[in-house]
Amino acid sequence: MPELWSLVGIAVSALLIGMAVGGTGIGGFLMIPAMMFFGGVPVRAAMGTALICGAVMGLWTGWLYLRKGHIDVRLALPLAAGALVFSALAAQINDRLPVTWVVVALALIVILGSFSSLYRPAARSLVAVPDRTLVQTLLLVLVGIAAGIASGLTGAGGPLVAVPLLALLGFPLLPVIGASQALQLAASLSGASAFIALGHWSLPALLSLLPGLLAGSTLGARWAHRVDPEKARRAAALIGLVAGIGLLLAALQPFSGHKP
Repeated sequence: MPELWSLVGIAVSALLIGMAVGGTGIGGFLMIPAMMFFGGVPVRAAMGTALICGAVMGLWTGWLYLRKGHIDVRLALPLAAGALVFSALAAQINDRLPVTWVVVALALIVILGSFSSLYRPAARSLVAVPDRTLVQTLLLVLVGIAAGIASGLTGAGGPLVAVPLLALLGFPLLPVIGASQALQLAASLSGASAFIALGHWSLPALLSLLPGLLAGSTLGARWAHRVDPEKARRAAALIGLVAGIGLLLAALQPFSGHKP
């Protein structure tokens, strides 16, 4: 169980992570290294706890964006539908893999998602959502499936995968961030249910994370409408790259004290 100073470190990290999630739609994956490195939480327990937090965050931040009119159900529902089933299936696969493989998968998802977010083209529009065809709707479902698999397999939030992909498909930034919260809710609920059933979660870490995440996401959602969203996205992506490289380096070393 994490000591008091470790829980404080997790709580402070949660505030900053919440601001990143509320402001850019990505950043929730940073909960996992925060729990591992500050609290010594085993990697699978950190993943399960992150998914529980992701479900709460998706519900809360999604409500904040809904109030601003930046959640379009035509965008959100196909994403959520694609993620709902596949996140739980991927979580079952996670439990059967060697722990080093799991950390390597997490690191690669974080690095690739952050890199693509860092270098993707700027959104053509911040707010307006274009009319979509059946093909575009199917693409949204596929993006949701990919995000759900990544979420359940690694505990990293679905938005890390979905936000860059949706931007590449030409969807505007603020509706993408809003829809990513619905995706996160679906993927996290689905994946977390499997992790909880397998016993992979930490109540002390969860209680340390939630207050800071909720407060930070509230600030971040307000901040997203007042600052340059492209600069905010790049900042979150750079942090993700550093965290992902750190995880990958750690995965190549013996995981002393980190049980599967």
